[in-house]
Amino acid sequence: MGDGRAALRRLAEARYDLILSDVMMPHLDGLGLARALQDDPALRAIPLILMTAVHRPLDGVTGYAAFLPKPFDLDRLLETVARLLDGEPDA
Repeated sequence: MGDGRAALRRLAEARYDLILSDVMMPHLDGLGLARALQDDPALRAIPLILMTAVHRPLDGVTGYAAFLPKPFDLDRLLETVARLLDGEPDA
């Protein structure tokens, strides 16, 4: 998906175990997506991993389970996904 609005439409159609999202997206960015997920009781339990190449502080942003700055190591991404799917918090 190319933007947060499309992600929300897709989330309304099917159940997902985990969401990977870039912070920088058109129409609804990853931070807006995180807020929308937190505002929806049916979606707030789905772990959200935010990723971005723009290293800006995410102070005060909630609703995501993990943050990965780009570039990131694929093994780290896979470990983070596995940990969150097992119900463990991000390290």
